[in-house]
Amino acid sequence: MKLFPLFGMVIPGIAAAALWPKDVACNFDDSYTLLMTRLLPSGLTGLLLACLLAASMSSLSSLYNSAAYVITIDIYKRLRPNTSDKMLVKIGQLAAFLLVVISLCWLPMLGKEGLFVYGQTFMSCSSPPVSALFLCAVFSRRVEGRGAFTGLIYGQVIGFARFLATLVMPDSQTGFFLFDMNYLYFAVVSFLSCVAVMYGVSFFHATPPKQSLRNLTFFTIEKLPPNSENRDDGASNRSCCLNVLYLEEACFVSCRSVWVVLMALMVASTLVVIFAFA
Repeated sequence: MKLFPLFGMVIPGIAAAALWPKDVACNFDDSYTLLMTRLLPSGLTGLLLACLLAASMSSLSSLYNSAAYVITIDIYKRLRPNTSDKMLVKIGQLAAFLLVVISLCWLPMLGKEGLFVYGQTFMSCSSPPVSALFLCAVFSRRVEGRGAFTGLIYGQVIGFARFLATLVMPDSQTGFFLFDMNYLYFAVVSFLSCVAVMYGVSFFHATPPKQSLRNLTFFTIEKLPPNSENRDDGASNRSCCLNVLYLEEACFVSCRSVWVVLMALMVASTLVVIFAFA
């Protein structure tokens, strides 16, 4: 699914740079605007702008609501558990308003690279430890709780330090290779180092017992017996969970050929666009 934004965020910029290289060289943020105003009629231009605004408002609304919910329920309510629901609603509204104000004040910090590169830079600093934690939890039987928590905190600390360095010194070298490398390389290094920290800390603690890992990792999923209908409620619930897992796996296998065809079409269309405007 992450390949679909390629057509909406990267390919239009390539096409605009091939059609009007001088205009795009002056300000590459105007690539999408140039395509709309010079290639589309007036009616379609207005319709496309309305779609973009609606999609942006929907995304921002869900983002601010989620952040306000976290601040209200996970932070404020834990500090003051006796707060009424009416007061929690007001706190959530105030949190959402403050987040909007902070976002507007943060706009001058985007720099010369543009919103897309800025967002990918932030994701490369924050996402690798979460991805490492998820993959180790699903596919590893050796990583235990303290190792996973240590690796997550380690990844967030170095990611925040890297992101802070790019804000303070965006056009200069810090002298530390981990902060001076490209953000995509940093994401790979951060992910691998988080996995190494998780395994390293876990090796100093006892291996989780097999009983506690039952039906939790990919390698400890139990096969359902033929007479699973006569089992107790706990086993029945576990069987239902396993049936869902097997159903998802079956759906994935059956749709694999469809995904391969879709990926091949996406790659082929990308190559056609690149060579057509080259």
